[in-house]
Amino acid sequence: MKFKILIIGLIAACLCIGSCEENDDFKPEDSVSIDFNNALLQKFPLSEVDLNIVDQISIQQPKLINGIPQEKGIIEIELENIDIAKFSLKQVDFKTSDFRISPAIGEQAIIPGKKITYTISSTKDDTVFLQYDVLVTVKEEIPSPSQELNITSLSFLKGNNPNLSKDITSFEVRKHSNKSYDGTIMIVVPNETDFSNLIPTLNYEGSTIKYTTKHYGNNADFNDFTKGSSVDFRFPNIVAFQIYNSDKSSYREYRVLVDVKEPITFDEESITLGWPIKIGLTSYKNVVEFTYNGNYPMKSDLRNSTKVLTTTPTTDVGNYYLSITLKKENSSSNDKIIHTGDRGKLDLKMNLGTDRNDPEVKYAFEVTFNAMLNSSGTPDFTDFGGLADLNFMIYDPVKIEIIAKF
Repeated sequence: MKFKILIIGLIAACLCIGSCEENDDFKPEDSVSIDFNNALLQKFPLSEVDLNIVDQISIQQPKLINGIPQEKGIIEIELENIDIAKFSLKQVDFKTSDFRISPAIGEQAIIPGKKITYTISSTKDDTVFLQYDVLVTVKEEIPSPSQELNITSLSFLKGNNPNLSKDITSFEVRKHSNKSYDGTIMIVVPNETDFSNLIPTLNYEGSTIKYTTKHYGNNADFNDFTKGSSVDFRFPNIVAFQIYNSDKSSYREYRVLVDVKEPITFDEESITLGWPIKIGLTSYKNVVEFTYNGNYPMKSDLRNSTKVLTTTPTTDVGNYYLSITLKKENSSSNDKIIHTGDRGKLDLKMNLGTDRNDPEVKYAFEVTFNAMLNSSGTPDFTDFGGLADLNFMIYDPVKIEIIAKF
């Protein structure tokens, strides 16, 4: 009997030992069935930022065997430059009744540049869990190196413009600080140049060029300028170029004015008034005609700037009067603007006095018109006007000799 009891005890002990050894190898999945495939994070939205400023996101899923995690996952998010100190997870796609996540949704636990671990565990058994190392970085805004944006000159090269006899380069690039554009380029071409068909070559500092021919064009009117493109500089076009930096974040705008040096050509260089000259104040209409060659409109009633008496009687009596005006031919009170190719006339008023001791009295005057191009916005050829930074003294003096005899 005692022997039987001993045998039973030994069997019980063996069973206990076997059971204990089996408990040492216990795995959580053996007690509760959990599939972490249902808890994987396919995206990681942040509460504080819009998805549009996320430059890139990378999610490396953890390795699972039979739905059980074997290693951590990795989530890396790179944001554009933004001034936010902490971030939080906005939402998850898994059922919160099955899984929980820590740090919690909405908890601002993410600090840019510092790695943080998010843990996902089952609501049934928190001894088994899934983890992601999360790193959010913010790109610092690196200022681009300063880039000069200038047009230093504009040329019409003979090789690109076969109607020109030589290369022509702008004589002035005038910068502005008080206008909606940054500078004005002035270039002079020979008379009879076709303003509508010129190929410009720009010497500039910058990356890309756009241009427009519209008066006071806005940015939508500017098109890419291609080397070798023909541009219509003929008035009323006002040509403007925009020089951009490498990332097109800034630009400078220059307007280009093109005209001739000799805008007025008289039919005759010396005019002798009909003899005999009347005594007293006399008006002479249409003394001589001229052709206007300028690109920009000329205001009628242009007055002479100087008159020099070159030949006088034996004794200069000094009591003469001379007023000279250039007008549009057949102009009315509402039509006094002279355009390229228009004809004009010279009118004058004079009074040479009555002291005439010589049998023949001769007065010869050299009359000069020193005109300017007024305004780089809506330019016109005029005798007076404007602020100094708007006036371009580009034209050669226009001279004619007028002779009066008694």
